[in-house]
Amino acid sequence: MKLKFVSFFICLFLCANSCYVFSNENEVEIFLFEVVESTFISGNDPLDSPSEPNNPPRPNQFRATISGRTLTVTSDNSNATRVVVRTLSSGTVVSDIQFVGYTATELSASGDYSIDIQNSSLTLVGQFSAQ
Repeated sequence: MKLKFVSFFICLFLCANSCYVFSNENEVEIFLFEVVESTFISGNDPLDSPSEPNNPPRPNQFRATISGRTLTVTSDNSNATRVVVRTLSSGTVVSDIQFVGYTATELSASGDYSIDIQNSSLTLVGQFSAQ
């Protein structure tokens, strides 16, 4: 009986410890900024109409978060999206992924990174720190 009691408390301690470790990894939103070019706007509706079947991608269709060293990117459109992650210090590419909808990648080291998200004619950039 005493062995079961001690075993129960050891298991409880180990489970509580692991829950505490995983609860400390908060998901942090990465602020993304659109890279725009100055060009001549032409056509019948230069601001785009929601009734058009081929709407271009919008910046609010993308979300990037970092939790520890896990980078997650989601896209709310059906176009192929490319994500390039570079170290800020040297500019070395550490991840280059093409996906549709959702992707998650584990960064090999903690540090400061930049992210480029490219989808059709839209490019978003941001910076983040991985723990």
